[in-house]
Amino acid sequence: MHVQLTSTWINSRGQVDSLKSIRGMRTADDRRYALDTLGWVNICATPQHVEIWLNPQSATPLAIGGGIGVAESVSDGHPEKRLLLEVHDGEPRGSIPLNHVSELLLMKDEGHLLTAAPGFPLAQIRAEEIEAPDLCDASGRDLLRYTASNGNVLTSAMVELVETSPGRAKIIFVSADGTVQYLCHDPRTQPYWKSPYGFVGRQLRRLPVPRPIRRSLQADSMAVFHERRTVVSVISGLNKVVSPEVTPSDRYARVLVPLGGTTSASRASKGELPVLVLVSAVHR
Repeated sequence: MHVQLTSTWINSRGQVDSLKSIRGMRTADDRRYALDTLGWVNICATPQHVEIWLNPQSATPLAIGGGIGVAESVSDGHPEKRLLLEVHDGEPRGSIPLNHVSELLLMKDEGHLLTAAPGFPLAQIRAEEIEAPDLCDASGRDLLRYTASNGNVLTSAMVELVETSPGRAKIIFVSADGTVQYLCHDPRTQPYWKSPYGFVGRQLRRLPVPRPIRRSLQADSMAVFHERRTVVSVISGLNKVVSPEVTPSDRYARVLVPLGGTTSASRASKGELPVLVLVSAVHR
């Protein structure tokens, strides 16, 4: 993290502060501690940019509010400089361009996708592909076996199996820009999220699904897109974002299997990847 010593720090109470008030030293460790543990925000003007550094998982609302005011003042003084949200999580994770500092609150949520825990406050860990059958329920294992026996190729028969599955299953299309669109899903998905119109043909970002779950699925979808391999995640803390009355299980496994072939030549030409997604409750 390249933070100038003359940059401006906003503490968790939204006040301009100094790293000296933490431990008396301006070191890299102090900067990580301020951003990742205390939830501070840093505003830094570089030769090309005005950078707003924060950890989306820990930055407090007051710190962000104070940061917006300082960043707006710095940006107004340097209108030629590009405005960037710099995501930090133990280390620099990536940049998100901002058209105006007012976009910070919205893009801060998107910044979770660059962190080690994109579904925060959900806890998410990766499992090995070989563990997928053990983590899936019976209907998920049936779909895994069917998919493998058919060479992991998307077919109309697979779509029919998903649409009639007694478990939680879906097929999505993932694009390089992070767009996730539903091709089909099991009968339980629509009433589960109380969506009167269903999800078929709709994009994930526009669905009535809690943001942490959307971010978590999008992060795994992009991992499948770039790595072209099955991705298995075990996610805990579901009842932090969904009522236990909706789903009694607080822990679930999600398996994403990249598929070959498409039902549409136009989708193939766009570079979209079809992905089978299986979700199963984990009770152990």
